[in-house]
Amino acid sequence: MTAPTRFADPTPPPGRGVTPEVFRRRFPGIVVWFGLYTRQWWAVVRVGQQWRLVEGPGLDELTGAIMRITR
Repeated sequence: MTAPTRFADPTPPPGRGVTPEVFRRRFPGIVVWFGLYTRQWWAVVRVGQQWRLVEGPGLDELTGAIMRITR
């Protein structure tokens, strides 16, 4: 018999600057989530007629990635 699978800690690491509330106000309509296994923040962003999947280790980095692809 094998041991049960342990799930990753569901708590995202503390942010350094951008909080989830600030992020949602800055980017309304963008779907964002914290990946339990990747330990990264993810977002689905519409760029022109396409959707892009963007990730970053923190909300600050995710904000920068979104800003770069939506210019």
